[in-house]
Amino acid sequence: MPTSSFDDFVRRVASHRNTAEVAGGMAAIAVGWLVGKSIAGGKYGFVGMLLGFLAFFLIYFRPRSMILLFPFVISMPNLSLGNPGPMAVSVQDAFWVVAFTGYVSRQIVGRKFIIPRNDNVIAPLWGFLAIAIICIYKVMILKANLLVFNTKELMRLTMFSFTYIVMLDVLNSKKQIMRLTWWILIWGIWMMAISYYSYFTVSDFWYDLLVMKPAYIFMRHKFLRMISIAGSTSWTGIYYAILVALGIQFAPFFKTRERRVWAIVYIIAMAGCILLTFNRGTWVGMLAGGVVLLLQGHIDRRRVAGAVILLLGLAVLVSTSIFTPDAVGQQVTDFVHYSRGSAESRVTRWVSAVNAVIDQPLLGVGFNNFAFLLGHYSDESGVNAERYGSPHNMFVDILTGTGLIGFSVFMLMIIRLHRQMKDNMDGVLPPDLKLLSRGLYLSYIFFLGASMFDSFIFKLHHTSYLIAATWAMTSAIRRLRLGLVQDPEMAEFAAQNATAAAEKKT
Repeated sequence: MPTSSFDDFVRRVASHRNTAEVAGGMAAIAVGWLVGKSIAGGKYGFVGMLLGFLAFFLIYFRPRSMILLFPFVISMPNLSLGNPGPMAVSVQDAFWVVAFTGYVSRQIVGRKFIIPRNDNVIAPLWGFLAIAIICIYKVMILKANLLVFNTKELMRLTMFSFTYIVMLDVLNSKKQIMRLTWWILIWGIWMMAISYYSYFTVSDFWYDLLVMKPAYIFMRHKFLRMISIAGSTSWTGIYYAILVALGIQFAPFFKTRERRVWAIVYIIAMAGCILLTFNRGTWVGMLAGGVVLLLQGHIDRRRVAGAVILLLGLAVLVSTSIFTPDAVGQQVTDFVHYSRGSAESRVTRWVSAVNAVIDQPLLGVGFNNFAFLLGHYSDESGVNAERYGSPHNMFVDILTGTGLIGFSVFMLMIIRLHRQMKDNMDGVLPPDLKLLSRGLYLSYIFFLGASMFDSFIFKLHHTSYLIAATWAMTSAIRRLRLGLVQDPEMAEFAAQNATAAAEKKT
């Protein structure tokens, strides 16, 4: 049967060997034109959609791309996709929606479980998320006007859970775990550069350019406190504390003499960032971490003494370089006075939390809601019923917001994390992975100590996603250690270890 002219034309085009190249070039020109027009017009919807599709396909077809995407995304400023403020959608929010969508789509198409099996953290983590969702109805009953706002915070807790699952999925080998650590540490240099720039120039440049929270604040208009693009002294401090914990236990940093020198410079610079935040919660968290590892015999006294001397030296250097010699004493006095007043106000709020728990013991006063109900439960005289008062304590937030049920499930997760971290440090692992396990445990203790003074699970920023990733890393190490995930490198190590053990017996 003779073909039509159109069919013949289609056949010729399809058979032409340069058709794909020509079509690809034309598509690239069209996309480039649309991107340029969007940027010139100040409309970024198309650009965001294009980046979202790119991230989706990378995560769908090449899950390992998360090893590079994750450190990059958490190092981006709080660039809002809407108006700045508590209801703005950050790049991190949008990314984790895309990332989890790509992960779920891949699991469904591959007929695999969406929730990873053989993991002892998933159940309490998602159990706590489910209880938090249930507790939103308490917000509707007790403070209905905050329902939308607190639901947004609940969405970010959901993103935290997404982060853990997606990162656990890609961390299926020793190589992937070490690569992720490497890129997290490398992107920390960018974060540190922004912090130092903002601190020493006292410039609004990043605020104006990137639509983020102010890059610095003054404490009583005397102490300049460092804030990075994480948006808070608390989040900034614990972010750098986690990087220090990972950095000092990351074996590739210390393989050669040249690397060792750069590693020391890197850690000192990070310690300087921690010091300049003047964040007492981070300091307490790091002190707690050092004491715990010292008592458990994982670090020796000389290293602790060296770290203390280093921090004291940095403190003296900073104080004498910023203030005149005559003003140092007064500044220290003001800092102590400010800290005492801040501590007293927080303790008062913690005590008031008892009243909230007695009133709503099982499911609390509503997720993320205690701060807005402080006036109703405060023991202070003359406190307005509408007074806002964040307790700056993650455990108080969870206990008051989700009640004894939510708090119990959350503590079960904390206990399981602690147990598997201890098992990783005590178990049979390659030396570099064993060192990293110690760094992850140290970062975990830092997190617990600092959480006495802030809520890193709520109001997610860059640091919260980093915390979720460190939890996924320690769970991934556990799975490799127990042989729940097959990795040729770990199998070779296990065989060599078994041979060495057999030779030792004989």
